[in-house]
Amino acid sequence: MLVTYFTYLPSFLFILAGGPQVETGHGNVKFTPPLTGVSTAVVGVIVNLAMFFAHQVFWPQGLNGPLDFFPPY
Repeated sequence: MLVTYFTYLPSFLFILAGGPQVETGHGNVKFTPPLTGVSTAVVGVIVNLAMFFAHQVFWPQGLNGPLDFFPPY
């Protein structure tokens, strides 16, 4: 319980402390392009990680090995 508390506490503090500043910049047009770029980068990282895990799961012996949809276990 202590580990969970200290794991999630910083993220909640960042959200509570930084939330009002983000909301004040919501209507500011000069923040739109950087935030769009950050959002695009985050989506790219998520897709890259999903492809990495899919490669490891579906081709455990490498791309030259067979496609493994249903492992024997």
